[in-house]
Amino acid sequence: MYDEIEKNQIFGTKEIKEILDCSPSTARVVMTKLRDMKVVKAVNGKGKGKYVFIE
Repeated sequence: MYDEIEKNQIFGTKEIKEILDCSPSTARVVMTKLRDMKVVKAVNGKGKGKYVFIE
Protein backbone atom coordinates (compact mmCIF):
# COMPACT_ATOMS: atom_id res chain seq x y z
CA MET A 1 0.00 0.00 0.00
CA TYR A 2 2.65 2.46 1.06
CA ASP A 3 4.63 1.96 -2.18
CA GLU A 4 1.53 2.40 -4.36
CA ILE A 5 0.25 5.63 -2.80
CA GLU A 6 2.32 8.78 -3.27
CA LYS A 7 3.51 10.86 -0.35
CA ASN A 8 0.77 13.22 0.90
CA GLN A 9 -1.80 11.65 -1.45
CA ILE A 10 -5.30 11.55 0.00
CA PHE A 11 -6.93 8.14 -0.30
CA GLY A 12 -9.83 6.07 0.95
CA THR A 13 -11.26 2.60 0.69
CA LYS A 14 -11.93 3.08 -3.05
CA GLU A 15 -8.21 3.45 -3.75
CA ILE A 16 -7.33 0.50 -1.52
CA LYS A 17 -9.91 -1.61 -3.36
CA GLU A 18 -8.34 -0.71 -6.71
CA ILE A 19 -4.75 -1.29 -5.57
CA LEU A 20 -5.43 -4.64 -3.93
CA ASP A 21 -8.13 -5.71 -6.42
CA CYS A 22 -10.37 -6.75 -3.53
CA SER A 23 -13.96 -6.34 -2.38
CA PRO A 24 -15.18 -3.14 -0.72
CA SER A 25 -15.55 -4.93 2.61
CA THR A 26 -11.94 -6.18 2.48
CA ALA A 27 -10.78 -2.65 1.64
CA ARG A 28 -12.63 -1.34 4.73
CA VAL A 29 -10.92 -3.97 6.90
CA VAL A 30 -7.52 -2.93 5.53
CA MET A 31 -8.31 0.75 6.21
CA THR A 32 -9.37 -0.11 9.77
CA LYS A 33 -6.10 -1.96 10.34
CA LEU A 34 -4.09 0.99 8.98
CA ARG A 35 -5.94 3.31 11.39
CA ASP A 36 -5.42 0.94 14.31
CA MET A 37 -1.70 0.76 13.53
CA LYS A 38 -1.64 4.59 13.49
CA VAL A 39 0.08 4.79 10.10
CA VAL A 40 -2.67 6.95 8.57
CA LYS A 41 -4.48 10.04 9.78
CA ALA A 42 -7.88 11.40 8.80
CA VAL A 43 -8.03 14.38 6.45
CA ASN A 44 -10.59 17.09 7.22
CA GLY A 45 -12.52 18.83 4.45
CA LYS A 46 -12.06 16.15 1.78
CA GLY A 47 -15.07 13.98 2.63
CA LYS A 48 -15.70 11.16 5.03
CA GLY A 49 -13.19 8.31 5.11
CA LYS A 50 -10.25 10.10 3.50
CA TYR A 51 -6.77 9.53 4.91
CA VAL A 52 -3.12 10.27 4.33
CA PHE A 53 -0.07 8.32 5.53
CA ILE A 54 1.67 9.79 8.57
CA GLU A 55 5.24 10.75 7.76
